[in-house]
Amino acid sequence: RAHLDALKAARKAYINTQILHYKHQAAQLYGEHGTSSNAHKKERNIMKKLFTTAICLILLGLSADAQAKNLIIGLSPVLNKQDTRKQNMQVLHYLSENLEAGQEVLLFDAENRRYLGTFKKPVNKNYANIKALLQYNRSLISVLRAMNQTDHPALSEGTKGSVKIPQFLTFLAQNYAPLKDTDIVILGSPIYVDLQTPAWDMRGGRYPGDGHFGMQFNQSIFSTSGKENYLKGARIHIGFSDKDWAINETYAYFVKRMWTLYIEAQGGVLSSFTDDKTTLWNRVNRSAKALPHNFKRDMTDKLEMFEMPPASSKQVSIHARELTTILPTSDILRMAQNVEIGINWTCKKCDLDLYVRPHHAAKVLYFGHTKSELGLYHKDYTQSPKTVNGYETVTFTSTVDLNDTLIAINWYGGIALSGVTGEIRLAIGSKTYGLPFKITAKKGNAGNGRGQIIEFGKSANSNWLVISPEQILGLK
Repeated sequence: RAHLDALKAARKAYINTQILHYKHQAAQLYGEHGTSSNAHKKERNIMKKLFTTAICLILLGLSADAQAKNLIIGLSPVLNKQDTRKQNMQVLHYLSENLEAGQEVLLFDAENRRYLGTFKKPVNKNYANIKALLQYNRSLISVLRAMNQTDHPALSEGTKGSVKIPQFLTFLAQNYAPLKDTDIVILGSPIYVDLQTPAWDMRGGRYPGDGHFGMQFNQSIFSTSGKENYLKGARIHIGFSDKDWAINETYAYFVKRMWTLYIEAQGGVLSSFTDDKTTLWNRVNRSAKALPHNFKRDMTDKLEMFEMPPASSKQVSIHARELTTILPTSDILRMAQNVEIGINWTCKKCDLDLYVRPHHAAKVLYFGHTKSELGLYHKDYTQSPKTVNGYETVTFTSTVDLNDTLIAINWYGGIALSGVTGEIRLAIGSKTYGLPFKITAKKGNAGNGRGQIIEFGKSANSNWLVISPEQILGLK
């Protein structure tokens, strides 16, 4: 209201000043008192035209300042013809119905960081007609039409809706800054796909841990180092066509959390994250503020890519199952099937890591190597509301010989002067076994001694425990 009153006062002062100026100019042109009625009429006509022109210019200027908004839209080209056509129609419909006179919107291919064109709504009132407005923007529409002529070839790789969100936002920050008070709409999947760098690929239930944010760019595509003001004042809206990418609700939660913290680390906010296009465009139209959340970044230096296996709603966490006292036979140990190993601990501000080597010639499964032909390292989120650090878990996908399996636990981060206590569990089929443990160190050591564990299978220091499957099963 104060801003509006100030604009009105400025407009009134400007008009009064111009009237005096025009009168002075007319007096100089036609004489101070005038000599004929024709001269008086001419003076009045000149003043009227000049006055009207001045008012129009002022009002147009105020309208542009008050109503025009900065808007950038990034599209995914990785769609079939039908979905591409649907995406483009939604965008054109929004732009035709909602742009103000004088407003321009930049459109990009958000997968390849390619400028597609600018949709403009001229000040001329004739372009209030949607047909005329679309005709005016026919060159951009031709570019969009060319996108939906064929199915994108990368669809065969399971990359539907792919957009390079990190690279696209960096591209905008470096070439179109400042982005303050700008709404950036990204239409595509929130799952980052990288066929060239599988370590960063988020398909199959994978997502990066918070440690990626603090890394250098050459270490992680999700790095925000040196980008603290890249998105300052920008509102990011991520809209996806469906939720096929979300293998379960927990995974969807962590993907949303990851993008929220990634954007906020660069000074922006995540304003939309939805597959409901009506909700998306309504939030864009009113420049909605950040989505409410209670996410807090874990200030870790671990470069982790978590992988969340699909879970049946009926499946019970290994940490919630009833323990058995029935000892397994030696044959079961040699040919153990459906094996899971998990650890939980009591210090909530401590970070523990589980290391499991299926047999002496295999690679160790841990946060730095999460998947092999024998098994999968992942987090087990058993609490609600969801926590950042789920319990460490390894699930074997094929038969293993538990007599040749190495299990180690490392206290990575956090402080607890009395040490850390917890429980390790091992499940073979429907039977689950448990064993309490304690690490006597006073604080984490960031995995120091990992090489000795992996190579020799022996504890390197007091931050490590090596536990045999026989101990957990009660056979030792």
